[in-house]
Amino acid sequence: VPRERVAKKPMIWAEFRMHNTIFAIRSFACCALAALLGPSPACVGASAVIVLASVFAADAATERLRQNTTESTTATMPYWPGVSAATERRFKLFYSYCQFLATLGCLAANNPAWPFVIAFPIQFASLLMTLVRKSILSTRGYHYLYTASLILPFVVGLRGFEANPEFAIVVPLGATLLLLRRRGVDKFLLWTPVAALR
Repeated sequence: VPRERVAKKPMIWAEFRMHNTIFAIRSFACCALAALLGPSPACVGASAVIVLASVFAADAATERLRQNTTESTTATMPYWPGVSAATERRFKLFYSYCQFLATLGCLAANNPAWPFVIAFPIQFASLLMTLVRKSILSTRGYHYLYTASLILPFVVGLRGFEANPEFAIVVPLGATLLLLRRRGVDKFLLWTPVAALR
C-alpha cells in the first residue's frame, strides 16, 4: 500500500487504510455493545467512549501518516475527467454528511443493525478502490457505487424506525454538526458534548 495517495484515481493508501480500520472497529464494537447490552446506560456510555476514541485515533493516524498537509481523505478524493465542479461538490457534501451520520449512528446505541450496516460502506470502499487499482472499475464507477452503499444506512434507519427512533434526530443533527464543522468549529468541541449528552 503506498504511503502517499495516488493523485488521479481513488486507490487505497496508508492513511485511508488506517482510517478505514479505525472506523470499522468503531462500528463493530458499537454493534456488539448494542447486541449484548441493549439500550442501557452502560451501552450508551461505552459507545460514547468508543466514538470519541475513534476520533482521537483517526487524528493520530493522520498526524503520523499524512504526507501532504493540503489533502484530506474526502475533500481531495480524485474524480473522473470532465466531472463538473458542481457535481464534485455534491459528492463531497454527501460524503461528509454521511461521515457525521455514521458517527451519530454509532452513538445511538439502540439497534445493533445500524452500526453494523454503517461498517458496510467503509469496507466496500476498500473493495472498490482495489477494483480501480486493477482497472476493473472506473473512477466514475467507484463514486457511483460508493454513494449507493452510503444510502444503505438510511434504509435501515427508516425501516427500523420503531426500534431506532433516534433516526429522526440524527438526520438533522448530522446536518447541523456538518455546518458547524465547515464553519471551523473544532471536531472535539463538536463530538465531546454530543457524546456526553447522549
